[in-house]
Amino acid sequence: MDDRWVVNASPLIVLAKVGHLDLLTSLAREVLIPEAVYGEVLMGPPLDPARQSLESGWGIRVDPVISPEIADLGLDLGETSVIAAAWERGRCMSVLDDGRAREKARSLGLPVIGTLGVLLRAKRDDLIPSVAEILRTLQTAGLYLDEATIKSALAGVGETWP
Repeated sequence: MDDRWVVNASPLIVLAKVGHLDLLTSLAREVLIPEAVYGEVLMGPPLDPARQSLESGWGIRVDPVISPEIADLGLDLGETSVIAAAWERGRCMSVLDDGRAREKARSLGLPVIGTLGVLLRAKRDDLIPSVAEILRTLQTAGLYLDEATIKSALAGVGETWP
C-alpha cells in the first residue's frame, strides 16, 4: 500500500459514479483532497456520489501552498493544487487524468497515476476481478480513454478489450 495519494476531481468523480471510490482508500493509506478540488466537486449536483462522499467526510482535506514554480505550470487550480499538495508532502502520488497535468507533475519528479492506473493496481492487488468491466462503466460515466491505451493497459493484466 502506498503512503499518501492526492486526488484531482476527475478520478474522484468518475470512481464515485461507478461505486469504486473505495479503491483509492484500499490502495493508499491516506487520500488527500486539496481545497480547490473539494470546492470543484461540491459544485456538482446534490445527488452526485462524489459530492455526497466528500460532504460525509471522505478523504482528508488539505490546503497546499502553491509556490510560484508550480503556479507557473499553466494548469487549472485543481490540478495545480494536487501537484502542490503532493510536492509539499514529500512527493506523494498525484492522481490526475489530464495528460498535460500528468506531464507537468512528472517533470517535477512526482509519481503519477490516473484512473486507469488505479484500476490496474486494484487488479494486481486482487481488489477487483476485471479492469475491462469497470472501464466500460467508467466510459459511460464520462471517462475518456483512447482504444489503443485501453488495449495496451488491459494486455498488461491479461485482459482484452472488445
